[in-house]
Amino acid sequence: MKKFEIRKNRPIPKRVKPGKKRIYPFDELEVGDSFFVEGRSYQALASCIRWFQTHQEESPPWRFQLVRGVEKGVDGIEVLRIE
Repeated sequence: MKKFEIRKNRPIPKRVKPGKKRIYPFDELEVGDSFFVEGRSYQALASCIRWFQTHQEESPPWRFQLVRGVEKGVDGIEVLRIE
């Protein structure tokens, strides 16, 4: 029979909601901040933004602009918080 090592006091990873893994740092952006996503489709990223916007408890609007571009020779999309 195999013996398994039991580990005590392991930290539990943070999650936004049960079953949802945080991928993009939308909530960390201030107006004028941006981040670049390599090789992601425009529609898929827009869908992630819509999900984030509808699940916010804060009342101020979160508006983003997506800009296709190339960074360090890699195609991708820049996500810019505009409001």
